[in-house]
Amino acid sequence: MPLLTETTGVDNLMQYELKANTYLASDGGIVYDFGKKRISPNCGELLADPVWKDKLLDKWVYMVDDEDFPINIFFKHVFDGKRLYQIIYSGKDIYGDGLYKLYTAKILADPETDDIFIDPISFSLVYGAFTFPEGNGFIEKLQSDGFITQQEKDILTDRKASSEFARTLYEMKDHF
Repeated sequence: MPLLTETTGVDNLMQYELKANTYLASDGGIVYDFGKKRISPNCGELLADPVWKDKLLDKWVYMVDDEDFPINIFFKHVFDGKRLYQIIYSGKDIYGDGLYKLYTAKILADPETDDIFIDPISFSLVYGAFTFPEGNGFIEKLQSDGFITQQEKDILTDRKASSEFARTLYEMKDHF
């Protein structure tokens, strides 16, 4: 399923012309290069695209992993003016709970359903849940570093509240 139309850009998701530091992937996704050693000078411009601004940036989204039993995995993307960070939180270390710097990421979209999926291509772990021996050290660090609020922390660490919260969020599909 193609992401870009022949003339105008992303069909039904965003009208998009490739900009500096973006390119079209072979699977139809748009790859955003935010820079690894040198930060891309147009990061803010790239994140102003509707798919980032309207669905991903400073917003929680989630996906369900139901391989063994259903579990909600929450994602939030935060831009600090220089770097784009991705927060992953499930409450289970095995799902990669952590704060990551994103250097390159691909966005896939299904023009028929308007579903999107963000696929980190190049990233580095800033810190993760497994680096904290105490139970909620990771989420407490996220809050103390200003990546999440106290209210977000309270919701994510409460199983019932996080399930109710998920029902209000955009659900990313991991397949199209």
